[in-house]
Amino acid sequence: MNERTAPRPAAAPWDAPIVQPAETAVPARPRTWAALWTLAPLLSLGILSWAPFTYLALRRRRARDIVAALAYAMTTTVLFMAPPDDGDNTATALLPLLWIGSTAHTSVTTLLLARSTRKARRS
Repeated sequence: MNERTAPRPAAAPWDAPIVQPAETAVPARPRTWAALWTLAPLLSLGILSWAPFTYLALRRRRARDIVAALAYAMTTTVLFMAPPDDGDNTATALLPLLWIGSTAHTSVTTLLLARSTRKARRS
């Protein structure tokens, strides 16, 4: 067999041309997700205040998110497990503060995160 009739070997995978993936669907806007995460402590009266920060802690793996998630989880547990007093119940007075405070904290955190991801996508 001469060179013209000899079968050509198959191309190796590393010789294949690089094909860029096509554009995929654009994910939901960050502000939409921020608004949805803010609803968790708002609609649950502060009971689920730990949920958005647990999600952030799992995604970003930052110590401050882990601390916030644990703090909200422990505070919620302590306030609901506190025994009722005969007269003045401090736990009952602190529940609205947990509700309003955790909703505000979640709003600020998720909106700042949405802004930072938007800036990162622009550059």
